[in-house]
Amino acid sequence: TVDMRVDYLAPGRGKYFIARAETLRLGRKGCTMRMTMVNDDDKPIATAIASYAY
Repeated sequence: TVDMRVDYLAPGRGKYFIARAETLRLGRKGCTMRMTMVNDDDKPIATAIASYAY
C-alpha cells in the first residue's frame, strides 16, 4: 500500500456490513481503488481510497 485514506461517516451499527470496491486506475506498476462500506440499511458508514504498488 502506497497511500490509504479512510473516512468514517457513521457508527458501525447493523446486523451485517457490505464492502464494495471499484478500480479507478489500473497501471503497469500500481492501481488506485475506491471502497465503500454500508450497513444492512444500505447506509454508507465508511469510504476509503487507496493506491497500491505491485
